[in-house]
Amino acid sequence: EEGVDGVNSLLTYEWIFSGQEHRKITELVEKGNRTDSSKLLINLVMEKGTKARRVMWESFVKIRHGVPKLDKILQEIQELGSDPFDYMNIRRGSELPSHLKDVQQKHK
Repeated sequence: EEGVDGVNSLLTYEWIFSGQEHRKITELVEKGNRTDSSKLLINLVMEKGTKARRVMWESFVKIRHGVPKLDKILQEIQELGSDPFDYMNIRRGSELPSHLKDVQQKHK
């Protein structure tokens, strides 16, 4: 939920999100609605395909040191031997590898 604004900006800069999509996420962030803003961001990224997912992961790597929770999650994924780019094409409803399920549960 932290860092949504930065990822949103990078996705807009890379022409993944339209101005309208960017504004919707920004409005939610400004209202303090972190959960809805992060859900909207993820839903939009998943709808837009592989390039959007790649840019999102790259954004996570760029901002990770300023967002302690994100840094911890990415560090744990890395320690488990997973490359985030290996999982870019996981679609909603598909089965996550068990070690990623553990990371997801731990950080909910």
